[in-house]
Amino acid sequence: MTRFILFLGGLLVVAGCSESAPKKTPIDRNQVKSDMVHGMILPANAEFTLKASALAKSIEILHDSISISNLVSAQQAWMGAHAAWAACSFTQVGDIADTFIHNKLYTWPSNEQSIEKNLAANETFGEDFAEGIGSNSKGLGAIEYLLFGDGTMPAEEHVQLLMDDPKRASMAFSLAQNVQERSAQLEARWNEEAQAFIDNPRTGVSGSLNQLVNLLIRETENLKIQQLQRPLGLTKGDGPDPTASQAFRSGASLQSIQQTVATIKRWYFGNDKEYSFDELLLDPASRTPTDEQTHQKVQSAIAAVESAVKAVDGSLEAALFHDQDDVLTLHDKVAELYVILSVDLASALGVQITMGDNDGDS
Repeated sequence: MTRFILFLGGLLVVAGCSESAPKKTPIDRNQVKSDMVHGMILPANAEFTLKASALAKSIEILHDSISISNLVSAQQAWMGAHAAWAACSFTQVGDIADTFIHNKLYTWPSNEQSIEKNLAANETFGEDFAEGIGSNSKGLGAIEYLLFGDGTMPAEEHVQLLMDDPKRASMAFSLAQNVQERSAQLEARWNEEAQAFIDNPRTGVSGSLNQLVNLLIRETENLKIQQLQRPLGLTKGDGPDPTASQAFRSGASLQSIQQTVATIKRWYFGNDKEYSFDELLLDPASRTPTDEQTHQKVQSAIAAVESAVKAVDGSLEAALFHDQDDVLTLHDKVAELYVILSVDLASALGVQITMGDNDGDS
């Protein structure tokens, strides 16, 4: 009898707990968008604007006084702007992406022949010069060519080249001014349109959250194909080609890969103060065992990519020949991450993919 009374009491306690347990509140998707815009997109634009300004100033100094020390300072400023670009490239989303302003800031590979033709055809390079030329003849890519040459020229020889042909420094300064102006325009426009992007009520492919997930997937695909697959020679099957890497002239290709991987990680995990995709996936109000499995897959895949990046020593260009297996491993790990993001994560978040791997390789 005592056991029966205790058993009934237990049922009453359990029932009471079940009835009084509050329903879990779903994560506000607008808050996720807000955190990603204010925590990632806007700071990335601001940082690139800052670095672009420093680049323009350093090239102005080089233009006014050509010397080895000023050339080295300009090259270092370019490296700083290039490092900041990785996160800034993740701001190509929403209506701003349709302006193609990012292409005008950095398109690679640069067109050497077009750059040289422009040098020969112009005596001066005014503020409007960059507006009338193609994207692969301006921006960071063209400036890299003018500051670093083919990447093998000693600084003394490069300084002599600039002295013999001062128009090269003049063009570099004009292009750097354009990058500075464009970066400020990009930052200002995002500041103006940020709230509208966050408040966008549309769903499906035109929804802001859908666009953010697609951007993460697209940038991961670009890392796989543009930054790794092409230099490895996997696209055409013709062997490694260091000149197909993103920044072979400056030797900054691996740096760019490292920065891109760090940005991918930041976009998925966010930080302690902001929501991102992982919190959305693990929303206590709606998560399922499949969601938890997807999170573990993404987490493990990102960790594997980080480990693979660390295994590549020196420059990417040198590693293509001396440590090719390490670069191949990195490519394969990025390819695995791309599949998980574009299939598992997209499905778990109910996102419609608006782009795909159309290069024919994995």
